[in-house]
Amino acid sequence: MRTIVLLLLASFLSGCSSRNQWDEDVQLSTGQVVTVQRETRILRVLLAEGIGSVQEQWFHFKPLKLTWHTENQLEIPLSFDVINDAPYLVTTLGGICSGTDGSIRGIRVVSWNGQRQIEVPMAAAPLNKMTYNLHRDYQGLNSDDDTRVHQTLELKRTGWRGIGRFGGDSEQGKPLTQWEVLLKRQVRPC
Repeated sequence: MRTIVLLLLASFLSGCSSRNQWDEDVQLSTGQVVTVQRETRILRVLLAEGIGSVQEQWFHFKPLKLTWHTENQLEIPLSFDVINDAPYLVTTLGGICSGTDGSIRGIRVVSWNGQRQIEVPMAAAPLNKMTYNLHRDYQGLNSDDDTRVHQTLELKRTGWRGIGRFGGDSEQGKPLTQWEVLLKRQVRPC
């Protein structure tokens, strides 16, 4: 009997993993709106309510056959754009800080050469043309509340206030360079 109780207790305390998939409208610097596919695997402890721990993330842009994947729990996609026929994805690495030289650290920029992903130095990336345009408020308070629907530009900006889900993100559509200036004032020094 004691073994059964311990097994039940262990199963309640262990986490449950949910896979969260959605399509998302993204406005490029040209004004064109494209749809990207996103996916995340989230781990939640069964007895705890609230945001879970992101275990993995995927980003797909089917027209160019692009895929990005990370198991870094702190990495958050911020922006996607196609500039001069080159696709770019900008992410934070979780530990954003401001360098003494005024630079921002903890931001990663990737591009693709065909379908091969390559790292791009921040100084070489066209951040001045890019906007903050990816959804980061995709978790609710439980797995039933997570994003699983098509995220339009309007939903990302204003959220689902009418039914109490996702407060919306006022930073949507702002230039990354403005966001970077804001970060310099708000983040800790490196």
